Amino acid sequence: MGEGPTMPALMIMLARWVPPHERSFQGALVFGGAQIGNIFGSFMSGILLADGRDWAYVFYFFGGFGILWFLLWSMFCYSTPNSHPYISKKELTYLNNNVTTAENINNKDPVPWKAILRSAPVWALVWAAVGHDWGYYTMVTDLPKYSHDVLKFNIATTGTLTALPYIAMWVSSFLFGLVCDVCIKKGWHTIKTGRIIHTTIAATGPAICIILASYAGCDRTAAMVYFVLSMALMGGFYSGMKVNALDLAPNYAGTLTSLVNTTSTFAGIITPYLIGLLTPDSTLAQWRVAFWVCFAVLVGTNVIYCIWADGKQQWWDDVRQFGYPEGWKHGPLTRDTVEQPESVRLSDHKASSS
Repeated sequence: MGEGPTMPALMIMLARWVPPHERSFQGALVFGGAQIGNIFGSFMSGILLADGRDWAYVFYFFGGFGILWFLLWSMFCYSTPNSHPYISKKELTYLNNNVTTAENINNKDPVPWKAILRSAPVWALVWAAVGHDWGYYTMVTDLPKYSHDVLKFNIATTGTLTALPYIAMWVSSFLFGLVCDVCIKKGWHTIKTGRIIHTTIAATGPAICIILASYAGCDRTAAMVYFVLSMALMGGFYSGMKVNALDLAPNYAGTLTSLVNTTSTFAGIITPYLIGLLTPDSTLAQWRVAFWVCFAVLVGTNVIYCIWADGKQQWWDDVRQFGYPEGWKHGPLTRDTVEQPESVRLSDHKASSS
């Protein structure tokens, strides 16, 4: 329950502090911290539990670490550049000129759920997140079991090897983010194209790799290479669909992230249960079926994302700037009066209200 607001809060911070052409790398830098947490958590837990120590030591350590982090966060974190007391004038001017959030958004306006739930790019993002979580949790929750039951690694070796995919994903996420931002700045492709390319790499690449791993049989080296490569390619999600909420709705990035994460979390609930049903005896043939299911989910959800994804700020994110789309018949989205013309300037913004 306590972790629930973390991702939406981080999205709000990124929306207010990061210009559009820097979101890929900055997003990877922030979200990639989760992989460091996985590695550090496993490593420290092993040390704290050495020599038969009680599990209470683990909880005390990470609880204390969380309190220390919170104190540092409270001291150095500010909601907006304008509220930061130590920011330089040069940086403040740069951020105010490039960040796309609107300072004049009325905080009393209701969340535009009518438009959000009718937006095709939003649902494309939701499905991409479902595919990502399905593949990610397949690796996170079941790779240790597969390594032990099928590849016959011992427990100590399994713990070491399962850290490698996290390291690969962390490093690759920076590379993907850097490449995406450079391509956007150079004008080599649009934000939309960049999000689709990186999401496709992060979906189809792992899908292929886990199938190849299953057909590697009991060749432990080949299987682990495929698993590590799978997680490395999955690093592209951070510069792809993970930061796409910032493109679509910088003013409602937290709300949109809440919707996306809540929906995609069901994949994390279903995946371990389904794999348990598909692999009752943990045979290679049974695991292969589970990996084919993962393949289908990753590829299928990516196709949906490629068709309906967008990289532009949506009209409902700032109705005062963009107005309402032609044919909008679902009532106003703001508390004050905003004109609803017959046609509005939406040539560069997909209304997605059908």
